[in-house]
Amino acid sequence: MGVGEPVKSVRIEGLECPFCGHEEGMLVEAKIDYGSHEEGFGHNYWDCTECGAENHIFSKDDKSLFGETPFFVESGNWAGLEGHIRLNPDMTAFEALSYARFLAQKKEFDNALKITKLIVAVDKNYFEAQGFAERLGHQLFYLSLKKKMKSLDVCRLMETLTDHAGHAQ
Repeated sequence: MGVGEPVKSVRIEGLECPFCGHEEGMLVEAKIDYGSHEEGFGHNYWDCTECGAENHIFSKDDKSLFGETPFFVESGNWAGLEGHIRLNPDMTAFEALSYARFLAQKKEFDNALKITKLIVAVDKNYFEAQGFAERLGHQLFYLSLKKKMKSLDVCRLMETLTDHAGHAQ
């Protein structure tokens, strides 16, 4: 790295996977261009080394990424959210999926699953939403079992829920 090319390092500590509870620290490095923009390895998600979940990182205060989705969810207007997604499926489905991920980080799995199911109802080919809905469904199943049992190994459960080809059973 030459002179005049500073490196910015940020340590993010205490990230907790909402699916298995595993905590990890993460280092993000970025090269900063003091002109008009920032370049580098900025991460907006991390993969849990315990259960494999992809966990997105969101600002706690900035809800601008989610469009109108929070309004519909907070008011319980699921039909309104579905209609909103149908009006502009590309952008609003992306915003809704981002909000579902945000809610999952807060362990609000029920609402996150409702959102992803609406997205898939509008666009059956939105595979990212389908995969996330499956992950949320598994998590809710795990939580219901955990209430009934004293100890449950999340890795063993995820292995049981998935056959050797990688498809949910």
